[in-house]
Amino acid sequence: MFDKIRKVALEDFLGPVRWWVPGAVFFGLFVAGRLWFFVDFPIPAIHPDSGSYFAVAETIQNREVPKFGDRSPLYPAVMALVFSLVDRAMAIVYLQTLLAFSAGLAMTYAVYSLRPTLSLFVAVALGAYFLDADVLEHETALLTESLYTSLLLFTFAAFLACFKKRYSGCWAAVFSTGMALTIYTKPGGMFLVVIYGLVLGYFLWCSVPWSTVLALALPFPLLLFSLAKYNQKTIGSFVLSASDATEVTFVTNMFWDQDPGYPPEINEAVRKVQELTASRNTPHEIKILRESWNVMAVYPPLFTWTLLRPSFRNFKSDLGLGKARLPILAAPYFLGHDSTPPGPILSAFCGDDDRLLRKCHLPGRFPGLSLESGESLLHSKTLFARSRHAPNGAVGEGVC
Repeated sequence: MFDKIRKVALEDFLGPVRWWVPGAVFFGLFVAGRLWFFVDFPIPAIHPDSGSYFAVAETIQNREVPKFGDRSPLYPAVMALVFSLVDRAMAIVYLQTLLAFSAGLAMTYAVYSLRPTLSLFVAVALGAYFLDADVLEHETALLTESLYTSLLLFTFAAFLACFKKRYSGCWAAVFSTGMALTIYTKPGGMFLVVIYGLVLGYFLWCSVPWSTVLALALPFPLLLFSLAKYNQKTIGSFVLSASDATEVTFVTNMFWDQDPGYPPEINEAVRKVQELTASRNTPHEIKILRESWNVMAVYPPLFTWTLLRPSFRNFKSDLGLGKARLPILAAPYFLGHDSTPPGPILSAFCGDDDRLLRKCHLPGRFPGLSLESGESLLHSKTLFARSRHAPNGAVGEGVC
């Protein structure tokens, strides 16, 4: 009863909504959020994780057996496919932008097919999301976040289409496969296991045709089992991803201590970690990292400002993102290095050489920026960019 009243009220207020209206709203907001970047100075972002995805992609390109212990398979496979066709990193950015737009439009249309009036609000919400500068940063970077988000939107658009088509087995299979591919992109998609169980239980409860139930039930577990079995053959573990152990190590290694009760080999491993930590961090940095669990105690003003700062303020600092963001190789701690003047700096680690950097096809000159060579670190070339803030549009030299 309430749903009927709400539907009538919205239709009376907005009138009949045609498909092109929410489609145009989403298109306008999506384009407004990224047109300036592509017109101004488009350069792909390379982050610390980009190099590890690229390493797996190279393994695939070289027709070797890839290992997906730390990196899930889908994004490196996409990178390998794109680089086999176009040897430019910007091609991946264009693909990610196209997928993001298509996914948002698909979700808007899926809602429109069920509730035309509500699709206008969905178009505005999705458009506002894609306006965010952080979303644009990930969309124009060689990272999984953009593909992961697009797959989520495609997956739940298929879920809505399944209901629109009266429990279509085809769309149920697409929904099930989409959930698996999302997990193939990023292990964080494991929450979809709960969604899968809930939807499957709902289908059984509502006596949905068995063909539709099987179309939903089979693809998801079969694809996940296949990945786990592949990892068992290649890395020796029946897991979807071994990154959880890596994450635990990153988070806790600052608190590791030797103990007489540990086996000698464990204490030896802990000792090496302690030596490595001490060699790469100052005592002050180690203290900060050890107390990082208590942010208020370490940086109370920064913590308060982070909580209160509106998201839209990021947009101002990201204007001119292409000029400020150079695909550079740098240690993460360069971000806080005392000798580095204020300016846009991006950390990245791309392996033992600059193969990934070359795929960015950087121009020889960067407006207002200078690319300088730094010391060798982590067995990679270390580069960092410093903002010249040159007056009258002066141009600094770019050296690769």
